[in-house]
Amino acid sequence: MHGTLVAMKMRRHRLLTVILVMTLTVLQADAQANLQRNETQNDKKELERQERLHRIRQDSLEGFYIPKNIDDCMSALDQLLTKKEKREFSTSLPNGPDANRDHV
Repeated sequence: MHGTLVAMKMRRHRLLTVILVMTLTVLQADAQANLQRNETQNDKKELERQERLHRIRQDSLEGFYIPKNIDDCMSALDQLLTKKEKREFSTSLPNGPDANRDHV
């Protein structure tokens, strides 16, 4: 009977060892999958960041000029608008033609 008890304990020990090894294998595979998923997400985020940086550095969008700042905007408008258009715009302002004299 003592031999049978020892044999049962050894089988139980082997079974627990197999379960432990299988569990560790599954956990390792899951960790690797998570790592790959994170790397893919990081790669995607980096690509989106690079695309965003590229877009914001553009000087035009679909053929339309994008001014760098307000002074550049006013200069571009000054070149695009005729004197008549500038006058019409300035007289349509709520405070009259003198409201934005510096920019027209």
